[in-house]
Amino acid sequence: WSPATAQNPPPNASPKYLFTSLLSQGSSGDEVKELQKLLKKLGFFPADVDVTGLYGPTTVKAVTDFQKAKGIDPLGFVGANTRSALNAAQ
Repeated sequence: WSPATAQNPPPNASPKYLFTSLLSQGSSGDEVKELQKLLKKLGFFPADVDVTGLYGPTTVKAVTDFQKAKGIDPLGFVGANTRSALNAAQ
């Protein structure tokens, strides 16, 4: 056992991304990219659509579908309840 080993995840484990921001149509950046990647991995974001980091209509639909599946009001933006569900889904 060594401290370095204890802190490193197994090689096949992706580091968990922590969603912290309110995201909605018109948002952009790295957090939107992570959102799109996770929704794609979970099957809500279309596999044939590129991850762009731009929160447009495709992301709104993917978030709405995720919200419906998780019993969250399907409003299409990432607020506190959706962030919690996203962070737990990884």
